Amino acid sequence: MNASGDTALRRYASLGEALRDKRYPLENHAHIKRFTSVVGIEGFYETTGYIRAVRADGGPDLRIYYGGTNGFVSEEEVIRAAGDETPRGPSITRKGLWRIGHPTGAPGRDAGARRSLAREYGTCPRCFTKFSASGTCGCTD
Repeated sequence: MNASGDTALRRYASLGEALRDKRYPLENHAHIKRFTSVVGIEGFYETTGYIRAVRADGGPDLRIYYGGTNGFVSEEEVIRAAGDETPRGPSITRKGLWRIGHPTGAPGRDAGARRSLAREYGTCPRCFTKFSASGTCGCTD
C-alpha cells in the first residue's frame, strides 16, 4: 500500500518521469516543478487521467492534469506556490480546494479557466439576421 492508501497505483521515481510518461507539454514542466517543490510532495503516482502528487504534510493530494492542477488549500497557497499571474479559481470537483491552469495545453475537466469560442457565420444582407452554422437565416425566399 502506498502513502495515498491505494494498492494499485504505480509510484513514479520522479516528477520528471511522471511528466514524460503522461506526455505533458515540455513548456509546463518548469511550472509544475516549481509549485510541487513549494507545496512539498512525498511521491507521484500514476492514475488514468492525471498524476497524483501526495503531500509530505498529509494535506490534500494535488491532481496534476494535462492542462491544470487542483488540490490547493487556498488562493494564498496558489499564489505562494505558482505565482500571482497563474490563472486560478475554486475547484469544480473538489469542494473547498483551488485549481490552477498550466501555461500550455487544453484544460481538462478541472483544469484552468475555460472559455468558449464563439463562431461568427456572417449576417444576412437582406434581413440582418445572423446566419446559423448551416448558413440559413430568417428570410423566406
